[in-house]
Amino acid sequence: MVSTKKHSIKRVVFLSLMAAILFLGTTIPAFAATFPDVGESNRYYEVVEENYSKGYVKGFDNGNFKPDTLLDRVQGAIIFSRILHLNDNNLTQKFSDVPKDYRFFKEVTSIANRGYINGYGDGAFKLYNPLTRGQVALMIYRTFEKDLKEFKRLENPFTDAKGTAYDTAVTALYSAGVTKGISATAFGTSNNITRGDFLLLLSNTLKAINANKLVKSLNVKVNNDQTATLYGHIEDKKLNGLELVNIKINNAKGELR
Repeated sequence: MVSTKKHSIKRVVFLSLMAAILFLGTTIPAFAATFPDVGESNRYYEVVEENYSKGYVKGFDNGNFKPDTLLDRVQGAIIFSRILHLNDNNLTQKFSDVPKDYRFFKEVTSIANRGYINGYGDGAFKLYNPLTRGQVALMIYRTFEKDLKEFKRLENPFTDAKGTAYDTAVTALYSAGVTKGISATAFGTSNNITRGDFLLLLSNTLKAINANKLVKSLNVKVNNDQTATLYGHIEDKKLNGLELVNIKINNAKGELR
């Protein structure tokens, strides 16, 4: 139950099951497709628009996003760096093929220093090698391990992940409802991942771990049509950033779910 003192008579507004929006410094995505090759009917449309609006991904010089193009290691490092809002300084060269004057030196080195992605035994990062689905699952797991461990562990149904270096990561993603694999028994661990599928895995992970947020502050604006808009900040332990989140009111006491 929410009241307002704008008038002398107390007005009571019931917010049951009302969708509300928290504006936390993020622009709402436009309805028109940003990229001509990812229209509204495209399966990647929502995740591409969402991540583009937040500045996590960009397109190519010809204006397309190319969701079916394979994701290489440097692209993966860049996107993770943007999502985690990394801005490390005083970094030293870690890989033989990523010198300090390389355009994305900071992004690659920052992610690698945290152990989210490793280089090769010869000391190189191999920027333009494609990432596999297994490698991406491992990156996601290393980045959000604490949050993913909160989900009840389920039996891993993917035979191509069991007993491999990716077993724990893939099991965690499956348990969190992030992935159903490429079939009932295969995750596609060794398959190279596309830009579109990468965003699906990543976005599904963020939705899963951010499903329950702690509200740090909350303000209610009562509208003339007897609805209300809620503005506030939510606790985001992992990203240290501001997310646009849809919430709804559970009951008259204003409990969020």
